[in-house]
Amino acid sequence: MKLFKSNKDEIIAYMEKKYKEEFEFYHINTQLWNADYVKMIIFSKKMPNNNIIVHKSRKDGSITDNYVAYLLETEVESLVRDFATQVYGECKVYNIPSTIPLPSRLKKSTSVADYVSGVDSEVEFTIFIQKDLENKEEDLEDFRKVLEDNLCVLYFFSIYYVDKDIFPEINKSNYMNYKLKPYSLFDGAFMLNDKYKFTYVRWGDDDDDDGE
Repeated sequence: MKLFKSNKDEIIAYMEKKYKEEFEFYHINTQLWNADYVKMIIFSKKMPNNNIIVHKSRKDGSITDNYVAYLLETEVESLVRDFATQVYGECKVYNIPSTIPLPSRLKKSTSVADYVSGVDSEVEFTIFIQKDLENKEEDLEDFRKVLEDNLCVLYFFSIYYVDKDIFPEINKSNYMNYKLKPYSLFDGAFMLNDKYKFTYVRWGDDDDDDGE
């Protein structure tokens, strides 16, 4: 029990020093006895509704976390929305912050441009559009080119085609509901690597591994 209390105090102190904020302990996972890290969930008093995941390595004691994903969430959404709008017109874009700790190179001072430039940031997005399906392949390639031109690696993103009457109803708090039929008319899921090549492409119910 003393070990876990020690880990708790050390991790809270580390996070408060790193981010210059106050954090509160929520849970430490003692079930991962065979894992090479101790997992802890904490909250930031600045963002109390988000679960911040912290890992402490059992091997070398290094600590990693996913808090930067929450700090940059709004800015990253705005950036990717600008890129998507160039191809799809008016759209709604929602960032899904990483639920696993990020590389230690990502800090509070990390810029949005640096954050989205590495595949190890695991940037994940859901995009809702109103555009016609007819040119979906060409549009996807155009979007890929915009991302490449702007050095933006979307580790995983999905695109949902919705009716124009439905589009205004979609917002940050309810968008998960609109990923389902009958709201979603058609969808696709995609993954990019650090060379801006698709490693996974799925349209509708079909899987197509495009890894290169």
